[in-house]
Amino acid sequence: MEYPIFEIEHLDIWGRTGREEDSLMVFFTGSGIELNVKAKELFVTIEAAFCEYELWADILIEGELSQRFPLLEGTHTYQVFRGFDGEKEVNVRIFRDTQVMAEEERSVFRICSLKTDGEFLPVKKHEYLLEVIGDSITSGEGCGVSKREELVSAIFDAIHSYPYLLAEHLDAKYQVMSLSGWGLVASWDGDEQNSIPGYYNQICGMMRSCERCKKAGAHSEWDFEAHQPDAVIINLGTNDGSAMSSRPEKWTLEEYVTLFKEKAVRFLKNIREKNRKSRIVWAYGMLGNVMEEDIKEAIKTYQKETGDAKVFCLALPDCGNRKGVREHPDREAHREAAEILERFLQ
Repeated sequence: MEYPIFEIEHLDIWGRTGREEDSLMVFFTGSGIELNVKAKELFVTIEAAFCEYELWADILIEGELSQRFPLLEGTHTYQVFRGFDGEKEVNVRIFRDTQVMAEEERSVFRICSLKTDGEFLPVKKHEYLLEVIGDSITSGEGCGVSKREELVSAIFDAIHSYPYLLAEHLDAKYQVMSLSGWGLVASWDGDEQNSIPGYYNQICGMMRSCERCKKAGAHSEWDFEAHQPDAVIINLGTNDGSAMSSRPEKWTLEEYVTLFKEKAVRFLKNIREKNRKSRIVWAYGMLGNVMEEDIKEAIKTYQKETGDAKVFCLALPDCGNRKGVREHPDREAHREAAEILERFLQ
């Protein structure tokens, strides 16, 4: 029997997502669905539309990566599993692997329905909820295929990146907001439009060109009340280190640092306003530490102005020669970052 996604009673949605009729629009890496099913077989129908960057999906069965594959354009049905005994409860997660592609006029990952011969069962509640905000590191760039240097979807990998690994260590559900090249003030090339804080209050406001995504709610306000994380992790500053020196006609280094610290304080205030009880951890340093002292000073200023003692700075070790493609941290560097974050949060 086939079930539209929003007609399934026992279904857990991960990440900042939207809705198109009875289907789920998935925008960010690591977003998707989790379910428990007792069945011999399970299939998922997904629609994909894209321009340059195809969209990849991850299927996990009992926490193990079963499939990682690029979606075909159009609406297709994919096998999740088949030939199981049908007597045991099976946990399944179906995630978007590819990061949000902001400039694509068509970039649709739509989970339409599930087809099974069995029954859906309640999903176990995870102990924590995490929110992770970042750039290409958080998107898992460099964790995918390791022998290509082109900017292609296959070089990203959500399951081997630190947000997923951290969530697994903590038995946490998580939501990611990240985009390669973007920063706190500006992108690596100094474009101030490519600033994560400017879109934080929206579900996926950085999806600027895809009209279907907009109609499905990408530019709507995110429901913070319904998704209060136990911890918010910020990993921004890497691209700002490049932006600071990329536009000498626009700002001096001193002007950029001042702007960076002012925007960091405002961003922390906004995050706190939306997430009243969360620990906020600014974790930084996997690809250099140019902005580390500025981050620390911004946090001190924020704490002095607000009295908020639940905001922390955590230095992550530089990945050194542990790099994947495009000079990004490899899987081993992500594992180390996840372990350090886990110890800190615990």
